[in-house]
Amino acid sequence: MNSGLSKKNRGHRVSGMDPIPRLSTQIWSSITRGDVLLRVFFCVLATIIMVIATQAWLPPFSYREGYTPVRDIVASVDFSVPDPGKVERQRENARRDARQVYVNNPQAIQSLQTELLSEITKIIAAENFDEDIQQIWAHFEAPPDTKESTSQDDMNEASREWEASFRVFQAALQGSRKLQFDAAIQKALAEIDQHGLLEKLEKEEGNQTEILIYPQREWDARERVEVRDVQIAAAKLALADDLQRELTTLEDEIREAERKEARQVYTHHPESLKKLRQKLIADISALKQAKLSENELAAIWKTFLPVDPDEKNTKTDDAETLKKFRQLLSSEPIENLQTVLAGTLGEFERRGLLLDLKPIDEVAEGNREEVIIVGRDKNKDPEKVSVADVRLESIKPVIRERLEKQLTSLEIAGRIFTWLENSLPNATTLKYRPTNEEESRSAIPQLAARATSWLHNRLPVTLTYDDQRAEEVRDAAANEVIPEDFATLYHAGDDAMAKANRSIDSESMALLSAEYDVQLDHLTTTAMLVRLLAVFGMYLAIYTLCGLFIFYRFPEILVNMRRFVSLLGLTVLTVIVCYLAGRWRVEAIPMLLFGMTVAIAYNQEVALLLTAAIGLIVVLLLGQGLALFVILVAATSTAVLMLRRVRSRVKLVYVGFCAGVVAMLTAVGVNVVAGQPLDQAVLLDAGKFFLWGLMSGFAMTGLLPFIETLFGVLTEISLLELGDVAHPLLQELVRRAPGTYNHSINVASMAEAAAESIGSRGLLLRVGSYFHDIGKMLKPQYFVENQRDDNNRHESLVPAMSTLIIIAHVKDGADLARQHHLPRSIIDFIQQHHGTTLVEYFYERANEDSQANPDGVTIDENAFRYPGPKPQTKEAGILMLADAVESASRVLVEPTPSRIESLVEDIAMKRLLDGQLDECGLTLQEVRIVQDSLVKSLIAVYHGRVKYPGQQTA
Repeated sequence: MNSGLSKKNRGHRVSGMDPIPRLSTQIWSSITRGDVLLRVFFCVLATIIMVIATQAWLPPFSYREGYTPVRDIVASVDFSVPDPGKVERQRENARRDARQVYVNNPQAIQSLQTELLSEITKIIAAENFDEDIQQIWAHFEAPPDTKESTSQDDMNEASREWEASFRVFQAALQGSRKLQFDAAIQKALAEIDQHGLLEKLEKEEGNQTEILIYPQREWDARERVEVRDVQIAAAKLALADDLQRELTTLEDEIREAERKEARQVYTHHPESLKKLRQKLIADISALKQAKLSENELAAIWKTFLPVDPDEKNTKTDDAETLKKFRQLLSSEPIENLQTVLAGTLGEFERRGLLLDLKPIDEVAEGNREEVIIVGRDKNKDPEKVSVADVRLESIKPVIRERLEKQLTSLEIAGRIFTWLENSLPNATTLKYRPTNEEESRSAIPQLAARATSWLHNRLPVTLTYDDQRAEEVRDAAANEVIPEDFATLYHAGDDAMAKANRSIDSESMALLSAEYDVQLDHLTTTAMLVRLLAVFGMYLAIYTLCGLFIFYRFPEILVNMRRFVSLLGLTVLTVIVCYLAGRWRVEAIPMLLFGMTVAIAYNQEVALLLTAAIGLIVVLLLGQGLALFVILVAATSTAVLMLRRVRSRVKLVYVGFCAGVVAMLTAVGVNVVAGQPLDQAVLLDAGKFFLWGLMSGFAMTGLLPFIETLFGVLTEISLLELGDVAHPLLQELVRRAPGTYNHSINVASMAEAAAESIGSRGLLLRVGSYFHDIGKMLKPQYFVENQRDDNNRHESLVPAMSTLIIIAHVKDGADLARQHHLPRSIIDFIQQHHGTTLVEYFYERANEDSQANPDGVTIDENAFRYPGPKPQTKEAGILMLADAVESASRVLVEPTPSRIESLVEDIAMKRLLDGQLDECGLTLQEVRIVQDSLVKSLIAVYHGRVKYPGQQTA
């Protein structure tokens, strides 16, 4: 019969179905998801960090000390290596020739300068040449010799000369000259003040011609100085020259001033003036006697007449004038004339008479106001006289005035003055005497010589040897030696750096390192880029292989971002630490720590995979061969495989010991297979691997608590500590809810056996069972196992309220666990052990009440379910079944094995059908095994006993 519908062929049916996407499309859609891209970003970031930290663009240095090459290792590039012996000798020479260092303390020179200027000030201010001044002056000029053989006159003369030199020195520094002298002293001492003084060098070693000098606390102001410039002996000569140079100008000024003030010296010869006075008396007497002839009389009279300046002859006067003059003379007693002339000319006979001073261009003395007159008597001091008192032109008016006052006749006075005026120019008594060298020398102050004499005896040592700075200078001189200047050249392809069948020693390692440095210097950008791309390709391959394995075997690691990032970060850290540790050949320690950490925090399969991957990365980055890879993987695999259970801390040490033994034996075997001689170097290297393994075990023992906290895992050690019945929460549970505590102990025993039957962590499940119902201790009387009488508090409550109280023990338990800092995995047991199951008893009561009530509403089943979440691990799923089975078994009237088995089967089936075990990872086979284990545990609890006579059924 035709139904009226057209028949569709196979093609039409296929075309009507949704197309199956291609594999590439599925992969692309998966990769472009946000969460996947985030994980890819973390992987790329980790790769960049590892590449930068390990300098993956540079080729590794693959040689290690102790390795025995099978053939000569020949230089691949030209390079040079410093000769340590030559360099060391040159550095010793540099240290030996280094300059000594002295610190200059200029305070002593400044004090010396102050003392000198102070004594100069006292000399200038001295009024008398007393004993104190003499002591000061003795510092500038030695006092006269006081030997017994010296006569008193010579001593007195020497004392006078000593004092005279003092006076000359004192007078030379009056006024502004003192400031000039001070400035000259300061300038002459400036170089000594700057560089200092010393007697001789402190040390015989080191540079003997130059030293380094620096002021106190001013090392940066140091300067290089020749030794001869600071030795006191040479400094005295230099100081004398400097003082002479600085004071020459001042001494020249003083000499010029002295010359201008110097007086001409004249010797007094009074005989000519006495003879002149006697001749005048004789002529006057001849005129009075009149016994002369006319010619004689005319000749005498001529001397009384003034000289005609034009005709150069005496004016003739008539006889009347001569007659009149003679008459006047006759009235004047000759004795009176003698007395008047003696009084008038006597003063000049004593003082002296000078026609005129010597011209200034003919003599050194420049004083035109005074002269010094020296008599013939040496015991008489020279007399300083005004020129006006002895010059003829100045005293003529005086003589004329005196004659006119003392003679009664002005005519006689005038004729006598005329006679004297004509004759005195030829009768002067003062003769010029040039200044001798001794007098000139005594007039020179000799400032430079006096200052030099004072300073030479007092120059102090101001330079102190600084051993610490000298050592720094010696070290710096040694460091300035450039090793490359004393290098040995190695040619590519010709010179061997390490010989075949001979272990690489430290000297060969130095050559290989030098060659490696040169290779890096010649490395091109292209070569580095190619190597970098190859490294990225290696990381990509490892990421892909490891990622696929984890994705298919342990996807929860990738799903949990925290655990994924922690694992990735630990991997990056291990690679970097292994790379750095490779310099000291201790890369086995971080590798072992990584393998044990991953085995504890994740699982053994992931640990084995990642340690193999990291071992490969490390070996390639370090440039090592297969031998090191085998050793690392063998040791790490041993440690990982022994870490299935860690119930004591000694276990970690034992694991490290075993890993060390395996590494040691593997190292020996691999090296022998690789052609290395079984010598001391190989055995020593194997012993080091054993030591690294043992150290890793001890290190892991100390790091275990931090690893548990960082990765959020619980080892058996922590679980044993946590499961101690003395824990405060368990003690409080015993006190408040003993029935619940007893229930928890029974559940723990049953759940642990069930977990171990399927290979899960039984200890974790046992400890979690201890705490899974701790929330009941807040309201213990609302739970049947804690009710001691027939009074049930739920009878006075509506089902909904009772349900809230029952459900609340999950939240209360989780809060108590957080307050007592229980691990996250224990809190998960508390929250998940009921999943989202239905509180059936009160749900049924609510339905009954609703049906009995005409106005009753439909009961919402979700209101009577636990909030969840559902069990997320196998252990949580086992706990859910064990908890339900243990509670339900208590209501069995006759707990026979068949009834127990039926009860367990019903409860397990109900949980499966309710979907409570969908997220925990338990398979149906494992559920069946768990059921069998729970049945065995309950049968053991409710086993039958022999009935004794008189015993009644309970």
